[in-house]
Amino acid sequence: MLKLYFLELRSRLVLVILFWMLTFVSSYCCKETLLYIIIKPYINLYPDEFHYFIATDITEIFSSYVFISLFVANQLSVFFILYQLLAFFCPALYVTEYRLVRNLVIYSFIFWVANILVLNKFILTRVFTFFIQFQESGVTQAYSLHFEARIIKYLELYNTVFMCSAFVFQMFLVIIFFLSLLRDKIKFLRSYRKIFYYLFFVIATLISPPEVVSQLFLGISFIFFFEVVNIFLILLDNVKNVREKVH
Repeated sequence: MLKLYFLELRSRLVLVILFWMLTFVSSYCCKETLLYIIIKPYINLYPDEFHYFIATDITEIFSSYVFISLFVANQLSVFFILYQLLAFFCPALYVTEYRLVRNLVIYSFIFWVANILVLNKFILTRVFTFFIQFQESGVTQAYSLHFEARIIKYLELYNTVFMCSAFVFQMFLVIIFFLSLLRDKIKFLRSYRKIFYYLFFVIATLISPPEVVSQLFLGISFIFFFEVVNIFLILLDNVKNVREKVH
């Protein structure tokens, strides 16, 4: 019996490796499109001033394409691995446990997509604006600073900001899991809502540029998303209670 489990694990491991390889190859075939999606927030912010990137090494462009392909393959493979783990352990789980783990994986993917949208639409533009303003301030000084974006450094910055932002969005998953275990969610939220608000502004301060407007906007966005999630969980809990009473 134990041998069958090892055989299944080996088969799923092979599937994960094949999925990663196919995703990497597919991403490399679409490397120009993926690169444009990544640099689009930067170009849209300053279309006239910064419309090109430089490479200081003969292999840097190739390395940049490989970097993008690895980034996409690794990100998507995480969810494929979670799916394989869920499929492997589901026979040993109760129905309620299976639904809970399944919903966590689904919510994690939703937050991952939301992170990409918020990152490209808001966070990256704020980060670029903050750092580029130092070049603009140098024009009025006795010296001048000329900025030329290096492609590999831009991708490394994008990866760093993406990981920090993704970590914050996945924290909402922890909050959802914690709230789902509570019976009296309304009482808990009334007691600790201010603490959550404070934590959201602390997180917004850590991942956004040191600019008050950006921090306030990001903190308020987290609070709004938090309240929407709470309302959704409370509604689900009420529907569940009604069904239990009916049956």
